[in-house]
Amino acid sequence: MPINQADRSSINQLASQHQDVRDIKAELRVVSEHGATLKLLDQRLRAFEDWMGAARPQLHQVVNHVTLLMGERTSRQLQHAANVVAKDAGSGHS
Repeated sequence: MPINQADRSSINQLASQHQDVRDIKAELRVVSEHGATLKLLDQRLRAFEDWMGAARPQLHQVVNHVTLLMGERTSRQLQHAANVVAKDAGSGHS
């Protein structure tokens, strides 16, 4: 039985639709891959934010310790300078 023009048109239309479905499936796979990548990046961002939140108090504590130590060092330097001046003043008056 020969294929008439209407049948050929229907076959071509089905083939075209089949290719469209394959293209859509391929695009959906790409979208799914991008979604998985975005989810992973979101998890990494949350982990980094959590780490920063945990590190911030420790950083403040370190800053406080450094400030305290610098203050102690400055205080010792000032005391030393005062001692040197007092010693020089005492030896100059002798």
